[in-house]
Amino acid sequence: MGWRLPTLQELTSLIDLSQPSALPSGHQFDNVLDYIAYWSATSIAEDPTNAWTVPFNDFDELSEADKSSLRLFWCVRGGQGVDPQGIGG
Repeated sequence: MGWRLPTLQELTSLIDLSQPSALPSGHQFDNVLDYIAYWSATSIAEDPTNAWTVPFNDFDELSEADKSSLRLFWCVRGGQGVDPQGIGG
């Protein structure tokens, strides 16, 4: 109870471009797959059937995926988090 998907802003706040995995040095996260893009709760403004995903390898750019496709996700706890407006456009 109380778990939710992180917003795009919350997920991207973890990115450290100086690190090979794009996660901060000494991070406490286990089993992060750096070749997978993780779901955010932020929908694509132009197409709400898609959402932004965040890759944690060679972080060059965000990606998007159809919400019905399979992806991994990190859950966060607490706060409102969800960006109903999405981004883009």
